[in-house]
Amino acid sequence: MKRRNVVKVAVAYAIVGWLLIAVASVLLPTFQAPEWFMRVFSLAIIAGFPLAVVLAWAFDITPEGIKAASDAPAPVAVISEKLRREQGVT
Repeated sequence: MKRRNVVKVAVAYAIVGWLLIAVASVLLPTFQAPEWFMRVFSLAIIAGFPLAVVLAWAFDITPEGIKAASDAPAPVAVISEKLRREQGVT
């Protein structure tokens, strides 16, 4: 989970979602939006959370673009450990 940044995505989504709901609760009455709009907006943000976490688990952002997690390169620590074993360095 750490390599795939799922926790970072979850925390970032929660913070941004909370900020969006806070800003919307101030601005929507100013524009005389109906009351149901705030409920729908909040539910959309809440419903998007599991989707964001699943996408963070399934995909990695690399310099070459977004790739499936299984196609993403291994972390440097794993590669260097593998090289040490192959070269017989302890």
